[in-house]
Amino acid sequence: MGYTELFYIDKHGDAVAYKEYPNPWGGAAFIWTQIYDRFLKDHSKEFDSWLTSERNAQRLWNLVNDKDIPSKVRAVLAFTLDYAIVEYDKLPKMVEYLRDFLLSFPPGKNVVCHLGAWCDDMMEIYFREDDLGVCLYPTSVSENLWYMYDEEKDDTIRYNINKDDKHWFIFEEMGIEI
Repeated sequence: MGYTELFYIDKHGDAVAYKEYPNPWGGAAFIWTQIYDRFLKDHSKEFDSWLTSERNAQRLWNLVNDKDIPSKVRAVLAFTLDYAIVEYDKLPKMVEYLRDFLLSFPPGKNVVCHLGAWCDDMMEIYFREDDLGVCLYPTSVSENLWYMYDEEKDDTIRYNINKDDKHWFIFEEMGIEI
């Protein structure tokens, strides 16, 4: 079975693995399913999900820019996207958004959900006070974007926000004021 992994950005700008959560259905996939079902699902279709077509998945990702969706829900969705980083000083706000998400989209009986554990772990990182942010490797069935291939070393190296340029900061990029 796969996993989801929480990373922090250390004071040198490196993405460092912090904690793994077994079963990625309890992380990003939980968020994607809840948001898709609430805002996009066609209930007249027997099978309508972000999984049933590439078009549906793209419609889901596009909700991050949909101003009709509450900004806290869009921020939670953004956290699951490629190269997204929660800025260190915004970690308590993201934790608040994740906890609100759990209240608005409670997991059903026997549904795995790691969002509460993410919140606890994000606050552990926050109280260390020497990191720059937090990011997510949403599912181990895809490439881990927080590692780069170094041709000279013929090995993987950590993504570094001071050297690499694919990342983006959720609150800054989305213009979410706190």
